[in-house]
Amino acid sequence: EALSFGARDLANTVWACERMGQHLEPDIVEALAEQVEQSILFFNAQELAYTLQALTKLGYVPGSDTVLTLLAHMRHTLPSFNPSALANTLWVLAATGNNPSPDLMDALLKQVGQRLPFFNGQALLNTLCALAIRRQHPGRYLMAALLERLTEFLSIMSTQDLFAAVKAIATIQASVAPFFSEALLEPVCNNFSCCT
Repeated sequence: EALSFGARDLANTVWACERMGQHLEPDIVEALAEQVEQSILFFNAQELAYTLQALTKLGYVPGSDTVLTLLAHMRHTLPSFNPSALANTLWVLAATGNNPSPDLMDALLKQVGQRLPFFNGQALLNTLCALAIRRQHPGRYLMAALLERLTEFLSIMSTQDLFAAVKAIATIQASVAPFFSEALLEPVCNNFSCCT
């Protein structure tokens, strides 16, 4: 029987199945993916990001026609992505092995730069981790802007998040200004007596 969901219903269904750890038979995943392809023009930014994440976690193959269609449509809707959707999309692409075209990656990073003042600590951390997974340097100016924005959240970050940020930055092999290195490491060292 054919599925007839609206874009939001479809995105929510795929996302909910993934979040609940539902194991879906391949033919059901295929039917959902076909419905995604038919409804994609009606997906908003959040629905695109969640659907991409959910389909890949449900076992839909990265690089498949559906994922490529999602990525192509995403390029046209990027201006409506909020910081969370941008960070989550970058993380999902990196974590699932999806390799967007260089043009799409450049467009994603451009949107990150434009919306950076609105990123919270988690969105910044997700973005840095995504770039680290991809081993992709975002460019000197964007990296400096990401690090400068991250310094605003250092005092409220958990030790685990601080370590994740340091590891991501090291992996990206960014040239970090000395003031940032000291500012980043100070809260970490304050939590461990061996640093004093």
